[in-house]
Amino acid sequence: MNENQNAQGEDEINIVHLTHFLKQLPMILFGQTIAAVTVAVLTTERISTGIVQIWLGVFCAIVAIRALMYKHQTTHPTTISNRKNRVFWHVITVAGTALLWGGLAFAMLDRNQLESLVIVMVLLGLVASSVGSTSNLRPVFRVFSTLTIIPAAVKFFSLGEEQFVFLGFLLLFFLLIVSEFEKRVHASLTESIQLRFKNFKLIDNLTQEKLRAQDSQRNAEQSLRDAESANVAKSRFLAAASHDLRQPLHAMRLLSSTLGNTDLNTRQAPLVDNISSSVKSLEELLNSLLDISKLDAGTQPVDIKTVYLSDIFSNLNRNYASVSAERGIQLKIEETDVVVNTDVILLERLLSNLVSNAVRYTVTGEVEISTERQADHCSIKVRDTGVGISIKDQKRVFDEFVQLDNPERDRSKGIGLGLSIVKRTAELLSLPLSLESSEGRGTTFTLDVPLGDSVELEFVELPRAPNVNDLEGMLVLVIDDEISIRNAIEGLLDSWGCVGLTASSGDEAECIMTEVDTQPDAIIADLRLRENETGVDVIQRVNALYDSPSPALIITGDIDPASLRALKITQYPILHKPCDPEVLFKFMADIHTEKKSNIKTTQY
Repeated sequence: MNENQNAQGEDEINIVHLTHFLKQLPMILFGQTIAAVTVAVLTTERISTGIVQIWLGVFCAIVAIRALMYKHQTTHPTTISNRKNRVFWHVITVAGTALLWGGLAFAMLDRNQLESLVIVMVLLGLVASSVGSTSNLRPVFRVFSTLTIIPAAVKFFSLGEEQFVFLGFLLLFFLLIVSEFEKRVHASLTESIQLRFKNFKLIDNLTQEKLRAQDSQRNAEQSLRDAESANVAKSRFLAAASHDLRQPLHAMRLLSSTLGNTDLNTRQAPLVDNISSSVKSLEELLNSLLDISKLDAGTQPVDIKTVYLSDIFSNLNRNYASVSAERGIQLKIEETDVVVNTDVILLERLLSNLVSNAVRYTVTGEVEISTERQADHCSIKVRDTGVGISIKDQKRVFDEFVQLDNPERDRSKGIGLGLSIVKRTAELLSLPLSLESSEGRGTTFTLDVPLGDSVELEFVELPRAPNVNDLEGMLVLVIDDEISIRNAIEGLLDSWGCVGLTASSGDEAECIMTEVDTQPDAIIADLRLRENETGVDVIQRVNALYDSPSPALIITGDIDPASLRALKITQYPILHKPCDPEVLFKFMADIHTEKKSNIKTTQY
């Protein structure tokens, strides 16, 4: 009996996995079709037009078949009896798509290092993005990643030269890493589904227990324990997924920036821009998770100052005017001379989330930002004429990953963290936040901000924008246990005119600096290294070699609240992966400008 129940439970979980995969399929097909058309256009000079047309035609045929499969499977429910057959055909069609990508890479890769790098970045982007979209069906991911990467690796090996053989091994190593990460993601998704089934069962039990008053207390306590367990599992999954995803994204962001600094032809430049844009979109999603973690950990710094609301409103208008116009929505922002007392960065981020949410869920009409001066505070109102929120859902909208009007999980509508960040930020700043809404008639968020005294306004002279020449000749020590990231940072530093020295551990860093016999102008260290060593440990070991410490920066992909709190105590500047090259450049320029003066703890 128990074996039958376990088998039934596993079948139900697998059905949910397939259902979630189908929800991602339209975006997968759209993205891969755009990529295929773009690559086909770029390869017409290298491969005959007829072959390219055949390749693209076969690709589009497979996409059409997968689209028909999607239509059929979404209109006819998945059952225990038909699930395996449906998965089989998904694997077959994905194998065809992967063979097309792998075959194209095998045909295109040669000793032209720049074009080969662009092709490799396209393949890496396709496989990396497939982790999130295909982890529900592991056979699909395995077939796609293997048949896409292996032909490129084989082609590099066949070229025979040392650097290409090395790239071949790097591709195989990347395949191994993403496969392991996909395994973790799949396990976490399965655990989440199990928890959801468990919670459904718990709700049913609680309904029955209400009829027996003597058991109500026991069931309430059990419910609380299960809810806490689910929350811990969610936090563990987010921390692990964010950290592991940030590693390859960090390297891709640095590599794309370095590639953008080289001489590109008119066809390569847009492709590099598209790669950078895709990486930046993923970074924005991860940064939302990071904002949540910093707010939960209590490590988000707060700097209360007296500021003009008009400055914040001007930034909001600049950021959202064009987006609103494109959607046919009128953006109205009131002119005001109100002075408030708050953290200007956090308030602007909070209002930006509200405006972004309003624009996203308003189909026609307007979004308005207005103020109402009270005795001791100013009420800032963000009003829209959007879909509205029902009374029963008005509390849920502030929970993580809740999207009331996005059943298809359209990524253009975000991932459901905006209002959760708004709520936490308002609580951090002790600003009362209220919501008024009704379905079909729009929503109004009201935020009460303390009034300030204009006499206390601070006028700050804007610093001069740095240029590449500011970094010429700087000696920078880079510590990271992943060779791809060391090479990426070293290449970026070289494009800025810096002299980069790289090490994977504290022992290697000490040895290098002893041989060089010159103190580094700056140290950049990853937080997590091998053998339980940390970047903080290595920085301290290197600085112990000199009379005065070198300025140092910690780079981390960790969003665990406990780790963030511990890292804040070190007083080192912190940069979160994937790092923005412009922010890293500013850190270096600040060091050069201040000539090794002390730098305050900063969240870059």
